[in-house]
Amino acid sequence: DDDRRLYFIADVPHLLKTTRNCWSNSHGHSRKRMLWINGKEISWQHLVRLYEGNRGRQTDTPGLCLLPRVKYNHLHLNSFSRMRVDLAAQVLSASVAHAMELMGDPEMTDT
Repeated sequence: DDDRRLYFIADVPHLLKTTRNCWSNSHGHSRKRMLWINGKEISWQHLVRLYEGNRGRQTDTPGLCLLPRVKYNHLHLNSFSRMRVDLAAQVLSASVAHAMELMGDPEMTDT
């Protein structure tokens, strides 16, 4: 039917999870995908290094935390945690982006 219209609606929770899952597979634990932008890698390991460095900083200076909501389960995904929208939203949050800009290596600039 030519008069029939089709509408496409983006499902935001699934887009968040898909974005996070693609990032986690980029130079991450499974190495299924390698994401690049402007000749620089977008690597899950950048987030892991930031998290581990921040965790070590917490023992030296308690109370100062760049990633207060990011925990082990955010980074080490299993089949159940991959389905959790809250974990994806927290990893893709502005606070994580700001922490990467503030404390990240120059190689993390495009991640």
